[in-house]
Amino acid sequence: MTTVEKYFPILDELFASDMFIFLAVGFVLGFFIGIVVLRVIGRIVFAAVCAFALYAVCEGVLAGGAAVSWFSEIAALFAGTTSLGGFGGFIISMLAASLLRRK
Repeated sequence: MTTVEKYFPILDELFASDMFIFLAVGFVLGFFIGIVVLRVIGRIVFAAVCAFALYAVCEGVLAGGAAVSWFSEIAALFAGTTSLGGFGGFIISMLAASLLRRK
């Protein structure tokens, strides 16, 4: 078992299977919410921190063995992957919002 498999099971599953679809969904949702709904850089930063915190909690649940059933493992995997994509979407929307604000 490698370090990535042991401590970062969501990242390991992301690169080993087709979980990138949920990453892309999270990215699109994060970007859309950041640009259309939030529009203020401070709110986008808060949303990005929340998305990353959710990813960290899901990663900790999976790595720490706190998942008690297969359903909780799958739910943590999907939520963690989608929130990681949302984090990326919020970061890109923060950059886009700052560029749109300059004009």
